[in-house]
Amino acid sequence: MSNKKAHLITKSILAQFGDGRYVIQVDKNNSIREKDRPKKFAYIEHDENLIQEAEDEWQLIEGQLKSAYKKLRNGELLAPGNEYYVDIFKKTLALHYVRSKTFYQIREKISVNLINKSLKELYLSLGGLNIDQYKYAVNKFRRTIDEGVAKTLIKTYKDIINFIDDSYLEVGKAVGINEFIIGDIPVLTITRDHKLGVLQNNITLDKANAVGMPVSKKYIIALSKNNKKKDYFDIDDEGVISANSKQIQQCLEYYYCRPDSMYDK
Repeated sequence: MSNKKAHLITKSILAQFGDGRYVIQVDKNNSIREKDRPKKFAYIEHDENLIQEAEDEWQLIEGQLKSAYKKLRNGELLAPGNEYYVDIFKKTLALHYVRSKTFYQIREKISVNLINKSLKELYLSLGGLNIDQYKYAVNKFRRTIDEGVAKTLIKTYKDIINFIDDSYLEVGKAVGINEFIIGDIPVLTITRDHKLGVLQNNITLDKANAVGMPVSKKYIIALSKNNKKKDYFDIDDEGVISANSKQIQQCLEYYYCRPDSMYDK
């Protein structure tokens, strides 16, 4: 089976955190920094036949984001009649919620455990395996697992879409000198007073008052279950720093920022 790169953050969004050409990738475990174009970062390799339906959704949103960003920057996103663009950002958040490194790590853990168990059973039933039989069995088991994982991802995505259809989009804007960064697990849970939690604390989508993610150096979007109207809110420098610290805390390996920003040190 051949491998294909799957981006954990859409290229359109990752580019918003750069300088127009480059973005900085920071390894949170050793502070190693790399500078390159957004398309070079934030991806994981998977089997080429994995999650084609999810790939189609991802590519569709990637193509729609440019027009939605224009509405966001012009302050028109939440204006009456722009529900189409609001829906683009809602789906963007949903896709990033399910398509994260956490998901792929779970897949890999399931794969390893099931393959080891299945190979042991096959080995015992046949009285041994030669190397060709072993490779064939591993590939067969992986294909079966990948198909199951793909179906699970699509179901999870559709469940989240159904959930957020009744949620209301809020837009936060950084009004000071500090800028948002983004991590490889960008979706954060949010409390009623806009404090940001972390998914690893099991404040999941169904338990949170809202969920959100940064979508550029200046903007963060949030989906609220209780706010009955679309709204804007300002975020001061302290709030931006708090949001960024949660991105760093939550990311598994990398976070991304503008070259020469305070996080590129």
